[in-house]
Amino acid sequence: MSEHCTVEKREAAERAARTLRRRPQVQAVDVLPPARDPTDRWTLDIVLAPEAGGLPPAVETDLAAEGFTTRRVTPQGPYWGAVAVFGGGRA
Repeated sequence: MSEHCTVEKREAAERAARTLRRRPQVQAVDVLPPARDPTDRWTLDIVLAPEAGGLPPAVETDLAAEGFTTRRVTPQGPYWGAVAVFGGGRA
């Protein structure tokens, strides 16, 4: 088991995902455990609506409140994709 796979971190990931799912700009959020992510950290894979135009500041604030750092924001067809990891700095 990874040192990054703790109950507290899992709960933070689940809280962050629930919070983001309530945002109208967020279309979907997947929670990836450390064993399924190359960073070996809890990771959120986020799909944002086309009108979001990237990562809205409110979403970034929600992520930071739970200890997540945005690693990547890219257009994906008409949508935007974002990846955030628990802890760490920007890539």
